[in-house]
Amino acid sequence: MNRRSNRKTPTMRLLEVIDPEERKINEIMLDAYRKTGSEAKAAHLLDITQQAFNDWKYRLGIERQVDEIAFHLKYGTDVTDSDDNSNDRSDKGLSDEQ
Repeated sequence: MNRRSNRKTPTMRLLEVIDPEERKINEIMLDAYRKTGSEAKAAHLLDITQQAFNDWKYRLGIERQVDEIAFHLKYGTDVTDSDDNSNDRSDKGLSDEQ
């Protein structure tokens, strides 16, 4: 048995089994977060507690994806849009020395 499968709780497995789209729990959680915009609302949609959602997020290693979705929802841009390592301050005539 691989280490990844040991990370899933029985409730996680149940949510996968009853999912009409037959998605993995990672996808189910990320889609719920994308749809609702908050951990508490996503948890409610999945019929689990917010504490369970938060714990599962770390257990499954999807905390970065959740953070990226939160950034996208807040600012309306994708995190990958700013991966060109450009300094926005220099574009505005500002320097780090100010």
